Amino acid sequence: MRRFISFFILQLFIINSCSSQERFSEVDFFKYVDAKSVTISIYDTLGQKIVILDYEFDFSNLKVGDAHLYAISKKYPEEWIKKAREGECATRGSEYRAIWCQAKHLFREDTVLLKESFDIYVFFIDKKELEGPYREQTDEGYYDNYDPKKNSNIIIYKYINKKWIEIAKLKNPNGHNPRFVGEDYMDKLAQQKIKEYLKNR
Repeated sequence: MRRFISFFILQLFIINSCSSQERFSEVDFFKYVDAKSVTISIYDTLGQKIVILDYEFDFSNLKVGDAHLYAISKKYPEEWIKKAREGECATRGSEYRAIWCQAKHLFREDTVLLKESFDIYVFFIDKKELEGPYREQTDEGYYDNYDPKKNSNIIIYKYINKKWIEIAKLKNPNGHNPRFVGEDYMDKLAQQKIKEYLKNR
């Protein structure tokens, strides 16, 4: 009986160890970011503003699935925005354009600051959980488009210690795209950061 209990405890230990193992993406998402197409969203929460950077990956380049990247400053108030009011970006004509200029600069030339000072997330749906391709035409020509299947899985990766670590997996019952799900997630994250700032101010 004692040997059986010991074996059972060992089995539990192995299961728990396996389930707690770190999962990460083999894809280097930064490799597929075109800095010219990085966009920004300004969230107005509890009377405070916070800027979130985002990028929608081109499926034809990524190939392995549909994905959307978001980045939010680890610190609030956001120190990186001060740089938008200086140098080249300050001449863009409006604060929004200056911040947008600085955001593109982070992805193009200042990736060290980006990786150290931002929490960076990718919302990802594997290709096998997409429907398509659907042939669509734009001004630039034809391209293949895909839609998420209902009840597909959206994996959330976070960039930690030079790896894209899986931090959550969400069920996607309505077949929303990664951008839609990511916007909701980042909105809640922005609110949380603002509430912590107001509480500790």
